[in-house]
Formats: sequence, C-alpha cells, structure tokens
Amino acid sequence: MKSPWIAGILNFILPGVGYLYLGIRKPFAILLLAGGAVVFLSGLDPVIGECLTALSFTPLYVLGGILMASAFAVDAVLETKRLNSLKSKNDSKEK
Repeated sequence: MKSPWIAGILNFILPGVGYLYLGIRKPFAILLLAGGAVVFLSGLDPVIGECLTALSFTPLYVLGGILMASAFAVDAVLETKRLNSLKSKNDSKEK
C-alpha cells in the first residue's frame, strides 16, 4: 500500500515524481520532469533567463504554477486511493 499524502506532496513539489512513486503513468511523469528541467536549464541561459525572470514574478504565472501543481497533487492522491482499493480487493479475493 502506498501513502496518498506522500504521492500528493511529491507531485506538488515536483510534478511527475508522485507518479513514479506510484509506478504509474511513467512516460507522462518523465515528460513532466523533462519539461521542468528544460524550463529550469533555460533559465540559466543569460538571454532566455532574463525573459523567464520577467515572467516568473507575474501573479498570473505564479497562480498558474500553483494551480497546476495542486491539480497534479490531487490527481496523485486520488490515484493512490484507487490503487490501494484495487490492491485490497485483490488481497481479499486471494484469501
């Protein structure tokens, strides 16, 4: 059984890691992590970094990031509960 809270927190902090913790949606999780890495690494480039810095502090940009991370966290919690429910049903059938 996996913890819904751990999956949710992992997906909120770094979207995709919660899915990897659960062992589901691996291609999607890898794409989320790769996209985040590209955004982070492009921020290190001086020219692109200036554009990202200007964008990163606008309220709508921050709100969008929080909403997106929250949606991934809620999805991870719900998926964990679903997977745990399926596992407990299978375990009870085996007994």
